[in-house]
This record gives sequence, C-alpha cells and structure tokens, in this order.
Amino acid sequence: MMPKVSVILPNFNHAPYLEQRLESIFSQTFQDYELILLDDLSTDNSVEILSRYARDPRVSHFVVNDANSGSSFRQWGKGLSLATGKYVWIAESDDFADPSLLEHLVSAMEQQDDITLAYCRINRVRGDGSFEEICQWGEAIDPSRWDHDFVCSGTEAIQKYLQYRNTIVNASAVLFRRERAIPFMDEIGSYRYCGDWLFWILMLTHGNMAYVSRPLSYFRRYESATSLRNVRSTITHRFVEYQRVLERVAGLLPPGCSSQLEQYEWIVREWMSKRKAMSLWQYLVRTPLQGPLKTLFYLTLWHQWRTK
Repeated sequence: MMPKVSVILPNFNHAPYLEQRLESIFSQTFQDYELILLDDLSTDNSVEILSRYARDPRVSHFVVNDANSGSSFRQWGKGLSLATGKYVWIAESDDFADPSLLEHLVSAMEQQDDITLAYCRINRVRGDGSFEEICQWGEAIDPSRWDHDFVCSGTEAIQKYLQYRNTIVNASAVLFRRERAIPFMDEIGSYRYCGDWLFWILMLTHGNMAYVSRPLSYFRRYESATSLRNVRSTITHRFVEYQRVLERVAGLLPPGCSSQLEQYEWIVREWMSKRKAMSLWQYLVRTPLQGPLKTLFYLTLWHQWRTK
C-alpha cells in the first residue's frame, strides 16, 4: 500500500544537523510516510550518518550521487521521481520540525480537493540555537494576514503576494501534491537560488493554498548557509534568477493585472547592499536588474544623491 506522504531529505554537507533533522522526521505524530534520503556527494561525514538511519524500514530509498548536481532543486526532482505518496514534504537537511507538522499540514491539505499546497509559519533558528517566530516576507506586504489559518485561491496568492517576493520562505514548512509538481521539476532544476519561489507560483496556477498559522518548522539561518553566501561570483547569478522569476510570473498573470513597483524595492535594496563586493562598472552598468527594476534602481540612486 502506498504511503500518504513522501518525505524527501536532500542533503549536502549538513552532517552537524542531520541527526536532529532525522529524529524530527521519525518522531512525527503522523506516521503514514516513506522517507527518501538523498546525498549530493557530501565531503563531510553525512553519508555515514545517513547510512545508519537508512536501515529504518520507513526509508524507501537512499541515493548518493556520483557527482554533485549543482542545484538542490535538481535533487527535489530526483526525489519526486522516486516518490509514491499523494503528498510530498521536502525536509531540508539543516532544518527540523515540530512533531505535529505533518499531522497539521495533511489536515490542511484535506480540507478541500483543490488545495495544491499547504504551509505553516516558521521559527527561525539563530546561530546560537535560540529561535524566533517569523513570517517576515508575508508581513512586509500584509502585516495582519498571517495571524490566522486560511485557505485562498492560487490566483489570489500569486497576485497579492508571490508575484512580489517569496512569501513561502522555507520549503521544509510546505506539503504539496506530488502529481501536480512533476511537470515543473525540469524548469526549477535550471535554478540554483530561486527555484522554490518559482515552484510555489507554478503550483498555485493549478490549485488553492492553505496556511497554518502555528509555527511548526524550524528554519536555520547562519552565515555559511547556502541562502546567505555572499561569494562575488554568485551575486549576479542570484539577481539574474530574481529577474527570471519576475518575467515568468508576468507571463502567468491575467491581462490587465497590475503590479505595484514599490513592492520590488527589496530587490533594489539587496543589490545596493552588495556594492562593496563588485566594481563600479558591474554595479552601475552591468547590473542584472532590467526593465522596471533597473529604472527603480537608478531612481533610488538619484534620490540618495539629491538628499545628501
């Protein structure tokens, strides 16, 4: 009999966090799942740790790549190709979960037949192990929206929130329908940084979204995390991906749907914060910001110069 949920754990060099992550999966109150362990050719002792847990009968697959894939989203695709569950949980290897996460998210998914994904509020884990409850990207757009559980259409979620920023900041907080995800894996596999943002948008063109206001996922943020690396060679690539997502979502919006340019100021501010990591030519002329974002960037620079 096929499991209700396929849990995919894609790992790369997160040995210090694996035991806590795996124990938080095995201790879930909802137990109708299979666990798929994937390692992207780690150079630490991740494989040794994963091998111990792979003996558990709930583990259906344990795959170690022969070469690094170069993108965690390609690992998502590999996991989906092995998964058999109705729903999928991407349990990122450096996060961990409340024991009731799956129970709450499965219940949220089954409120309606047309819910394509459900996600919960998160706790952000600091470097010292303490944590704080956050929903910062969503609250930047609508401060009161995230205080209570709700279900909304995918169209509403895209037009009000996801076209502006990735309000679903933690993949480990999401449960989604496997069958609806499969067609998008090749496309998001071409991303290194923003594949999750695009994935939520694409999924929500095919169904509704459920939100659980209880914080059930613990999202680790630390200076060596992939999401925070500030290597000069990768800065431009990240902003190119921002631009790609915005262009892609513009093509999905209905004719006449307007956007609020000021909601993209966060991208401009982030680009401006990288000034010291690049040449003036790259910063001003070779900027990856295009179209309205480029205009907003130059207007912001002009305003700063005028107010000095």
